[in-house]
Amino acid sequence: MNRGELKKESEKWVKEGVISSDQRNRILSRYEKNTRHPVLLTFAALFIGLGFLTFIASNWSALTDLVKMAIILFFLLVFYGAGFWFYNKKSKSFGLSLLIVALSVFGAGIFLTGQMYHFTSFTAFPFFIWSLAAFGLLIVFQESLLFIAALVIITAGQIYSGSVYQEFYIPLGILFIAGLGMILYKKGNRLLTGLFAVSYAVQSIVFIFSHGWSYYWLILLFLVLYIVSHFPYGRIHLKPFGAIAVFSIFIINVFQVFLLGYESEDVEYSNLFF
Repeated sequence: MNRGELKKESEKWVKEGVISSDQRNRILSRYEKNTRHPVLLTFAALFIGLGFLTFIASNWSALTDLVKMAIILFFLLVFYGAGFWFYNKKSKSFGLSLLIVALSVFGAGIFLTGQMYHFTSFTAFPFFIWSLAAFGLLIVFQESLLFIAALVIITAGQIYSGSVYQEFYIPLGILFIAGLGMILYKKGNRLLTGLFAVSYAVQSIVFIFSHGWSYYWLILLFLVLYIVSHFPYGRIHLKPFGAIAVFSIFIINVFQVFLLGYESEDVEYSNLFF
């Protein structure tokens, strides 16, 4: 009998007078709560989201605008409503999976609505709206999977902005540092710290090359990451920042030695270094 079943059965025992409330609490304390999110449900949520996108993409042109909007709103309400209900009433794991599906539908709805009404954005603004939705869910539920979802959306948005428009989208950067960074500082763990550091490294590359600066400036940004890993006293989970920073600088040196060879690069040095 798992903890969930025992919790329900013991409640009946208390009502029937078999055990007291104090005895019930002591029995339940012997069974730890299972807070791990099943991998199977995570993949199920991802495949459901991908299935929805595939179905919509293959039949989108044959639908009218009214039907398109109705489909988007219907699936949003269904998955968000079911996710909230299951998370609070039945199974947190299953509810969280439904919320991830709803977040995927929301992101797809942003781009499909823009395509439907011929709205063209020459920035990563759609990714910013999408990431705000993920951040809102993270604030409400405080789940690691939602943190990862928001992190992936922000990183993808910056890569899209840098590769398509050759610019670093500032609002995404602010949400990344001020939003996810603050949550990571207070309640993060080593896994989330490592993923955050990898995203920071990727966004640093986008930031430097979108401004046309020399790659040497990446060393300065990675140095900031290394300093942060040693600065906050008592925040042991931030230590992976240092490892990611050192590894990133090592990759830069490998790039410089083996790919650039003996070719010299014209670097504009700033007075900041002297």
